[in-house]
Amino acid sequence: MPVRVTSQPTSEPLSLASLKARLQIDHDDDDETLASLLVAARQKVEAWEWRKHLTQTLTLTIDRFPCGPIYLPYPPLQSVASIVYVDSQGASQTLGVADYQVDIYSEPGRIFPAYGTVWPSVQCVPNAVTIEYIAGHDDPCDVPQSTLIAISTLVKRTYLATADCEDINAMASDAPDWISAFLNPCHDHRVLDFV
Repeated sequence: MPVRVTSQPTSEPLSLASLKARLQIDHDDDDETLASLLVAARQKVEAWEWRKHLTQTLTLTIDRFPCGPIYLPYPPLQSVASIVYVDSQGASQTLGVADYQVDIYSEPGRIFPAYGTVWPSVQCVPNAVTIEYIAGHDDPCDVPQSTLIAISTLVKRTYLATADCEDINAMASDAPDWISAFLNPCHDHRVLDFV
């Protein structure tokens, strides 16, 4: 069930100014580095939580329609843009919006065939069904504080390691161990199962 990000967010959960305030950095010398680390840290935390924090477009491909609902990874789901499939004759078809129902309230979000219908037949080829959807919060204020702390701490650890000429791979090495201190599995926002 491959998922690709086809449109990145246009902003980050933390502004550069807010990040610098959290890290007590009062100069502009490393703004470009900090901006890059902010993007990388957000992506790392998103991968760990199996969530998307700000609006972005994702593309999911599956080999066939399932017997039940289609679960869309990386909540929160905002909307489904399109469902395209290869029909039994090998032609590409777009499923009409009246032919399916979208559940944006469950996590992960789900798509069902419209009431009284079933999913259409598809040709037996890899990635016969392509679903483009929008996920993430549309307002940075909706991103949980625990996530913002994890992102800023990840930037800080990597920034200090780079500034001190230590291990530049600090972000990749032990992040899940200390991120879990902020994103406790008992009450965090991590998605652990997609059914």
